[in-house]
Amino acid sequence: MGYTNIEIYIELVTPVEYPDPEWRRTKFSGPITEWLRPLFPGARMVEWFRNDDGKLGSFCIACFEPSEKALKYMENMEREPRNDMFDYIVLHIAEFWEQNGSAIRVKAFADIGEKDVEEYSLNRIAGKQLPYKNSWQFKHDQVSPEPPVANIKKIAILGSSDIGYGIAGMAALAGYKVKFYDIKQEFIDRGMGKVLDSFAQQVSQQKITQEAMNNALRNMSGYINLRTALEDVDYVLEAVPDIPELKLKVFKECDEYAPKHAILASTSSSVSISGIAEATLRPDKVIALRFGTMAVEVIRGNNTSEETSNISVDLVRSWKMVATVK
Repeated sequence: MGYTNIEIYIELVTPVEYPDPEWRRTKFSGPITEWLRPLFPGARMVEWFRNDDGKLGSFCIACFEPSEKALKYMENMEREPRNDMFDYIVLHIAEFWEQNGSAIRVKAFADIGEKDVEEYSLNRIAGKQLPYKNSWQFKHDQVSPEPPVANIKKIAILGSSDIGYGIAGMAALAGYKVKFYDIKQEFIDRGMGKVLDSFAQQVSQQKITQEAMNNALRNMSGYINLRTALEDVDYVLEAVPDIPELKLKVFKECDEYAPKHAILASTSSSVSISGIAEATLRPDKVIALRFGTMAVEVIRGNNTSEETSNISVDLVRSWKMVATVK
């Protein structure tokens, strides 16, 4: 395979006062390397670099002794350049430094020699000055005039739970038409109210513009009739309560009402996606998206097609979130 050790070199966009050894050890080096060690048991800080004015300008983290999980990630990287392991590591580090006064620039190296950073998914963040806030999401300056995943124009979100309205807001901000469904209008109104509150907070924190908020709200519509909500969508994301019988009932109805090309996704954390797929006549188009704080797990069923998996990964990334495939 070739990859065994990875070194990540990070520049601070805004240099900070050079920290004393105690701060480096207890506030950064210790917590970061401990966090990395499930992936790289030999992870450690290698060097801290001062600028000409004596301030901390950059540092280097070495990721040695990769675990089986890390090796699997790196094997996937050789096949698929948009590997998410680096994104996951860098976003964690970026959040720390945003809280300590600086955005970051990144460059990655492998022990087989320097690799052009554009070969990796880091090409999305390397060299950019990203003002990370208290979120794992990237900053949205405006809503794209066209959805970034060509196959997907309209998305149905089923259920106004916290996960449901959160996904609806991200998808609307990314430029998709979102059809928000629940069984009662009061549930729809409550969910839409939460989306509005979230958008307003992001505007006040300058994470999005007022124009972006207005455009995203225009992308959203609510429905209490499931057939109408599903009749013309390209992607369905179910976020109803995690009750097996309810999940199966919803997926049978989705299979009946949604267009034959539509992908059916579940947010279930306890119900087998292969079992859910068996309730439909399109098991190749059934997949699970499990949302965490920092990333989304894209989980394939026994019969999920490669196309369904790839589209789902691209969709998650278009929401400016990290996707990991299982």
